[in-house]
Amino acid sequence: MLKSKWLILLALALFIWTGEVFSATEVEETGNLAGEFELENLEGKTHQLADYLEHGSVVLWFTNLCGGCQRALPEIKEVFKDAQSPLLIVSLLGDNQETPEQVRESYELTFPILLDTEGVACKQYSGNYIPNTCPVENLFLIDAERTILFRGHYPGLGKSELEKLFR
Repeated sequence: MLKSKWLILLALALFIWTGEVFSATEVEETGNLAGEFELENLEGKTHQLADYLEHGSVVLWFTNLCGGCQRALPEIKEVFKDAQSPLLIVSLLGDNQETPEQVRESYELTFPILLDTEGVACKQYSGNYIPNTCPVENLFLIDAERTILFRGHYPGLGKSELEKLFR
């Protein structure tokens, strides 16, 4: 009996704590306007979302470049090879530049890889940031007017779903 009371109290405390954490963060929701960010690429050049919206929609992919994400890179390369919408890969590996550089070389990526070293943009779009992990929602399609048209998780969508989404 005492054990179940402690479990209930623990669950209630966890609910209150997570509710406060997430309510304190404004999250970019589907249908809302996407917020601006400034992130550096692997060469140290600053990129803003606005730089890419001039030509239409943009896809943001927040990733820790883990094994699952790396296995999905050939698929995402294929889908985006002729896409009108640029793909911006946002590394969530903190100050680790070595892994994104190795991944870019290994997979011959031409997409910009941006570094979100403090997780600021990730928090803005996903609501939370845990270093070296991918958020539950890590893929965003944003149109030229900054409207978030889609939010989801990748890998998690199949190649045909990605193709339909970005046509």
